[in-house]
Amino acid sequence: MNKQQVTEKFKKLPPKRKKVLLGILREDSQKKIMADTGIPSQDALTQHKRKLYADFKIDTIRHELDDNRSGERKLPKLVALFAKYMPELLARDEHKVIANRNQRQDWGDAPDLSVFFGRTEELDTLEQWIIKDHCRLVAIVGMAGIGKTDLSLKLAGNIQEEFEYIIWRWLFNAPRVKDLLADLIDFLSGRQESDLPDTMGDRISRLLHYLRKHRCLVILDNWETVLQGNTSAGQYRKGYEGYDQLLKQVGEVHHKSCLLLTSREKPHNIGRLTTQTKLVRLQKLDGLDYLDGRKIFKKIGFFSGSNEDWKQLIKLYNGNPTVLIFVAKLIEGIYEGNISEFLSQNQVMFSRLEYFLSWYFERISDKEKELVYWLAINRDAVSLPELRKDLLSSSAIRQLPSTLQSLLDRLLLAKSGKKFTLKPVLIEYATEQLIAQVCQEINTGKIDILNSHALLKVQVKDYVRDMQSQLILRSITENLISFLGSKSSLDIRFKSIISTLQKKSPLKAGYAAGNIINLLSSMQKGLSQYNFSNLNIRQAYLTGTILHYINFSRSDFIDCQFIENFSGIHGLAFNPNGKVLAAGGFMGEIYFWSAENGQLLSTYKEHINGVRSITFSPDGIKLVSGGEDKTIKLWDVHTGKCLKTWQGHTNWIRSVTFSPDGNLIASGGEDKTIKLWDVYTCKCLKTWQEHEDSVHSIAFSPDSKTLVSGSADRTVRIWDIHTGQCTKVLQAHTAWIWSVAFNPDGQTIASSGDDRTVRIWDVHTGQCLKILQGHTARIRSIAFSPNNQHLASGSDDRTVRIWNVCTGECLKTHQAHSHEIGSVIYSPDGLTLSSGSLDHTVKIWDVRTNKCLKILRGYTNCVRTVAYIPNSSTLASGHEDYIVRVWDIHTGQCLKVLQGHTNWIWSVAVSVEGRILASGCEDGLIKLWNVRTSQCLKTLRGHTHRVRSIAFSPDSKTLVSGSADGTVRLWDIHSGECLEILKDHTDWVWSVAFSSDGLTLASGSEDNTVKLWDVHTGQCLRTLKDHYNFVWSVAFSPDSKILASGSSDQTVKLWSVRTGECLRTLRGHNYRVCSVTFSPDGLTLASGSEDNKVKLWDVHTGKHLKNLGEHNSLVWSTQFSYDGQFLASCSEDETIKLWDVKSGEYLKTLRAPRPYEGMNITGISGLTEAQKSTLKSLGAVENNHY
Repeated sequence: MNKQQVTEKFKKLPPKRKKVLLGILREDSQKKIMADTGIPSQDALTQHKRKLYADFKIDTIRHELDDNRSGERKLPKLVALFAKYMPELLARDEHKVIANRNQRQDWGDAPDLSVFFGRTEELDTLEQWIIKDHCRLVAIVGMAGIGKTDLSLKLAGNIQEEFEYIIWRWLFNAPRVKDLLADLIDFLSGRQESDLPDTMGDRISRLLHYLRKHRCLVILDNWETVLQGNTSAGQYRKGYEGYDQLLKQVGEVHHKSCLLLTSREKPHNIGRLTTQTKLVRLQKLDGLDYLDGRKIFKKIGFFSGSNEDWKQLIKLYNGNPTVLIFVAKLIEGIYEGNISEFLSQNQVMFSRLEYFLSWYFERISDKEKELVYWLAINRDAVSLPELRKDLLSSSAIRQLPSTLQSLLDRLLLAKSGKKFTLKPVLIEYATEQLIAQVCQEINTGKIDILNSHALLKVQVKDYVRDMQSQLILRSITENLISFLGSKSSLDIRFKSIISTLQKKSPLKAGYAAGNIINLLSSMQKGLSQYNFSNLNIRQAYLTGTILHYINFSRSDFIDCQFIENFSGIHGLAFNPNGKVLAAGGFMGEIYFWSAENGQLLSTYKEHINGVRSITFSPDGIKLVSGGEDKTIKLWDVHTGKCLKTWQGHTNWIRSVTFSPDGNLIASGGEDKTIKLWDVYTCKCLKTWQEHEDSVHSIAFSPDSKTLVSGSADRTVRIWDIHTGQCTKVLQAHTAWIWSVAFNPDGQTIASSGDDRTVRIWDVHTGQCLKILQGHTARIRSIAFSPNNQHLASGSDDRTVRIWNVCTGECLKTHQAHSHEIGSVIYSPDGLTLSSGSLDHTVKIWDVRTNKCLKILRGYTNCVRTVAYIPNSSTLASGHEDYIVRVWDIHTGQCLKVLQGHTNWIWSVAVSVEGRILASGCEDGLIKLWNVRTSQCLKTLRGHTHRVRSIAFSPDSKTLVSGSADGTVRLWDIHSGECLEILKDHTDWVWSVAFSSDGLTLASGSEDNTVKLWDVHTGQCLRTLKDHYNFVWSVAFSPDSKILASGSSDQTVKLWSVRTGECLRTLRGHNYRVCSVTFSPDGLTLASGSEDNKVKLWDVHTGKHLKNLGEHNSLVWSTQFSYDGQFLASCSEDETIKLWDVKSGEYLKTLRAPRPYEGMNITGISGLTEAQKSTLKSLGAVENNHY
């Protein structure tokens, strides 16, 4: 409607309806509107609202029955309409009205109310408890189908005016309690709290904080999904015990909110809570009475029967609304509405819901049952093509439309648009039948369903697959182990089935082999004793499964997923049609996946270091990439051929992009320049040098006439492509700028950076229009949605935020990754968002539901730290797989595995006498281990970010640690107490070292300085400032007279500890120097660099002595043996190399087993060449005979 239509319609409204509208616009309570207008009941008020929605063409209500929830969803649209065309009628600010009605209510997946009658007494009781008695915790308990969900929704609609926040969550897919808490806190904090504590107890405390601060109604539906079946009632499933803690805290701790839950059984301890406190109540829900039960039938059709027939019918089904709806449809369709005839046909056997469902299940045909099982497995609604792909039988595929129609006629299906699903109670029943049938088949060895249905599907949304694993796979294995008595007995059954399948020739299409692999994986059981050769393997999900020395030779893989060989992701790009997602990796690769199913299509590898940025050409035929190797490469997407390599930058290239007209490529880098390149002539057309520091990001305007750049010099610059002039310099950021983006409308740009803000600018005036605040760390990447309305941001705080560009409000915070987020990007249709992280994952999100659709998982196990253990022939190393390993340097054997960390290990150090090993982790924790027993002695807590470096004092009584939180800490080894916190650095601390006399500390930082400290006083003695980039490593000479430092400026510097003078600068590395270490005699220095080289230097002359070969990626750490004969180096390439110092000879490589070490893939089919190549890079072999 336009303004004139709205105004005219408003003038012609009947007086009473106009009063209702004005009350809504003033945000009056329902009670006040009813009092002002004389409307006698809530139902009558609802009728007036419906007429208003029709008057002003707000979407018509979908259900013919009472639909309070659907109506409430239309209120914001009605308010927005008048805020736009008749704002003078709104007594409050438009945004406040909409916020109160919409943004402070999150109904998640709440269904619209269908049939709802009666429950007056229950509604009055619940309203009394929640509103007048201020109960903290209320549970509605009743059997399946009794109407708990509908009652909770009706109640919430009635009392919503009493609450500042309302959030409804469906627990049907059993979310982990920490994930649920993160979701609740995100909403109740107004999307402001993203840096959540890791522990469940701390998260519950944060939730209680908001329940005290605001009056909140939190509704959790289907609580029974987190409870354990086949045990005493109310017990929690393994891994879900935190829900019990949540209820206990909410019920016992003071707050002013209410948690309302629904469940089919009474949760553990709820009874105790109701007796201990008057503010916890339990409402048991029974069936509808005779009169309300009849109303259901009246809404469905015409029925005939005596009063006695009606009473008998309602009583027979215990007044269960769900069953009564089924019965009504059945009587209407088969008995033409004659209740007496139905009752006379001996239908009394269906007095319970499960009997009724079993009756339905026994009546359906085998084809229908096959489809019902598939719908139960899929859980979410699925389309006809998706179901067609699931089926194996050609006859089942041919008959699919008629089978679906038959199920619709039987009222077993729900249809939403072009998708089909079962109702929740039917999903559960069918799942139980499926589990029972599969268990029987595995036990007897006579398989049918096991081969015709995938118990877990690879190409589904990740949360659906998680539920398939939890509710289907685990239930089957637990039931079978319980029945058979042991896992070994189950092994025998599995191997027998596999052997039978292998004897069939040719390979029979089926899901059995893939199901067995998934069942074994769900048991977290190693598969090394299994031979899976000569099999048809479908829907095997192997991203988290170790497959050492498994035989898959001559097997055919269909719709399977393996883990992939990629590490951190710096750049993402969708091709123009959105079907391909590309990513630039830390090791120089470019990966291409199908955006639809996540299949790896191809991998390009010509960059020799990390790929920082990638962009498709507008026609999708080419791709440009920029890397840490200082080159720009242009690729043919179809052939994978590198068409052109440009060399013009003198340092890392941070950003590359195509102009929208496809004629130009722009590049920006750490050499402070921006370059424009002609795509066709390959010539450099312009070089801009106005930025005073690294150029981190560039973007073209939609018309290709303007370029925007963001720099570490804290400025955003706007450039005229034609004239080459900088037309504007935007200065407002207070720290480095990491990302810039043009809005698709060309009118605004966005920038983000180290100051944790996103700023929106007017392109024409240069005015800062909005500042988006909420992230708690560096914002590395931003992207506008194609419709201009939203902006996504990815941060080092590990979250992705979605912002409303118009209002600046944070709409959603995704607790997205476990490490820094390097890139975010929208798909061209705006329906999905992709995020890439240093945690080795790429995630694809549904923009409409905010759910994670798919996770692409990579694997690398880089070794970032090594340390020789005194008085032994052993070496310790710290790995990305959270493990500290101890190696025998002579045999290369791994002697010990120290497990306990839950994140990457950045540093290890060993005490002088060799008894204690310390390890520093990404999560800020330090662990102390007994070297002999491998026991963890202590965990030192205090750092709030990764512990990059640790070192023992010469007397082994003190440990020093340097962290990305910018601090240096001193610890007492005996007590674990933090003795001192040194805070003079202004950025991350990358390296710490003790002098040999134990009196002085050195630290190197991202603030480009080296600092010397007095150990006893904590005073900073001296700051060494000759480096002009990050300082990655520091080391004292054995006599403590010289300090060495390695930097991102590609140099090693030697300093006088006494005077602070720079004695010598060693040049030779081509990239950052990550490690420096002195030989025990102090005559030689070793350095490791991002140029993959280990170099030896003469300390006195500064002469470069030799290169000790190369790693395949950057060298993180170097360490001399205590006798000085050997040097160990470790690398991003996952290896530790041992070298003879005197000869420079390479001696040995130590490597932890990769996920697919020794896996035989000889003669396999069904995988792309890119997938096979990935498997080999992760340890798989061909032509290996067993």
